[in-house]
Amino acid sequence: ITRVVPSYLIDSPIPLVQAYLQEQGKYPDSKKISWDSLESYINTSILLEAIRNISGPIAKEKIFSFLESMNNTNLDGLSLNFDTKTRSFSNQLLVDTGNQLIPWQPKK
Repeated sequence: ITRVVPSYLIDSPIPLVQAYLQEQGKYPDSKKISWDSLESYINTSILLEAIRNISGPIAKEKIFSFLESMNNTNLDGLSLNFDTKTRSFSNQLLVDTGNQLIPWQPKK
């Protein structure tokens, strides 16, 4: 199985992941902690960062422009670099072995 988000294990050193775990713990009736909900939490955090930093009226074009400018950005311990070719922040694919996440290295 492959992943594009960091591990959500309780000992994660990433403050954004710790915030996700704390938020999930506040709502016992919510869905279980999962890779998908962590990815959604990260995506929402990125969007909120854009909205907080846009001056004037919020518009789709301003959001896109801000996101595209996010390079060498640290968002609560998560390093973000927008790739204009892939139109994404993630250029690392992680292989989930069941015990650990290992960065996938393509054969050269």
